[in-house]
Amino acid sequence: MNDDKIRQLAEALIRDPLAFEKYRCGKGAPGFHGDRSKVKILRAGNQWGKTRAGARETLWAMLGDHPFRDTPPPPVRGRAVCYSWDQSVEIQRRINEILPRQVVEGYDFNDRRGFVNQTLRFKNGSVLEIRTAQQGTLAHGASALDFVWVDEPPPRELYSELLARLLVKRGSMWLTTTPIGRPVEWLQDEIKAGKISDHRFDLSPENCPHLSQDQIDDIAARYLPAERLQRLHGHFEGLTPDRFFEAFDEKQIRDEYPDQVCHLAIGIDHGERVGREFAVLIAWEKEADPPRVWCLDEYTNTKRTDPEDDAAGILAMLQRHDINPHEIDYAVGDINSAGKGFAGVRVNKALEAAIAHKLNRDPAPFYIRPAKKGRGSVQWGCRVLNYALKRGDLVIHPRCKNLIRSLRHWEGADDKYKHAIDALRYIITAALSGSKGYYKLRIER
Repeated sequence: MNDDKIRQLAEALIRDPLAFEKYRCGKGAPGFHGDRSKVKILRAGNQWGKTRAGARETLWAMLGDHPFRDTPPPPVRGRAVCYSWDQSVEIQRRINEILPRQVVEGYDFNDRRGFVNQTLRFKNGSVLEIRTAQQGTLAHGASALDFVWVDEPPPRELYSELLARLLVKRGSMWLTTTPIGRPVEWLQDEIKAGKISDHRFDLSPENCPHLSQDQIDDIAARYLPAERLQRLHGHFEGLTPDRFFEAFDEKQIRDEYPDQVCHLAIGIDHGERVGREFAVLIAWEKEADPPRVWCLDEYTNTKRTDPEDDAAGILAMLQRHDINPHEIDYAVGDINSAGKGFAGVRVNKALEAAIAHKLNRDPAPFYIRPAKKGRGSVQWGCRVLNYALKRGDLVIHPRCKNLIRSLRHWEGADDKYKHAIDALRYIITAALSGSKGYYKLRIER
């Protein structure tokens, strides 16, 4: 191909990227796009290109120029529905990437807020509204629609409301999803009943031309064993592993200390019962590439304890290494309220006060930050931990016996092994999650 042809092709791609999508969608996608069912679903892993598939299906419907099936002639009225505002903006970015701008009336897109009023008006009279599930069923009423695209499963009540919007025009719906993190049993029931046409695709170079096998292997390494079937292949169910942290290896247990000045930090999980108050002391090279972390020591309660007892245990742990409490750069603890005789007081504050009292000084030499929690935080922290183990960025001293036992045996349950994992997870996330190779482990929904 000569230079003129290459230039012409590049100019055509910029002018009308949608025209090239039928050649770029991979081996499996045409089967989904060509399905004429009233309701159909595309299930696939993260980074498969589900949202892009939903965007191209939507634009083909808006323009009445679908390469794989017949669609109603324009003008049509459609709606794209996603879970949250952030996801809405991401969907609008995906639409904008393949949108031939010359077909839009008054094109106005901003990467931070999406399209003006979250609405696209086409010169052929078609209208696309972008809405979120969090707006509730009331915001999704009234309109008679030709189609609805739902990115990630909505609540069942909203799903029923959206179906009702399609009755007058005998419209269609398509859903694109990685089925993890939300209740989807009702969706499985609809598929089993034959009410939804089901398309599931693996994350593979054949289905994802934008990814090589090496890239897919790297993506797989970032997920936990329990979530790989869902996050890589779009299955409804994950595996129940014999051990949650498959990357843990006995070679990572070494009597080794950093050979240069490092940051010192403590992660803490709180509990009254025996073995449920757990603190882990780490050193980490924050500026290194890749960063390295050493688990140096641990404290766990051998009897029912209060903050005074735990303060003594943590200070004794530091003393074993001749570490002055003022040398602790960072500490993070669970955010539950204290039952340990401190009703209504956060345990972190009570523990800080107890440390200050033991040292006969006020304030305490270090502040205990609250652990970051919320939807997806446990899986995120566990991904960071498993990936650090897999890369060899984490070394565990043999004296951390309870932590080692937990890494060997924890299966993801709320059991006796969980507390050491939580303490390490809180601090390892704070230490590594922003570093190269780790920040991508947080998978937004």
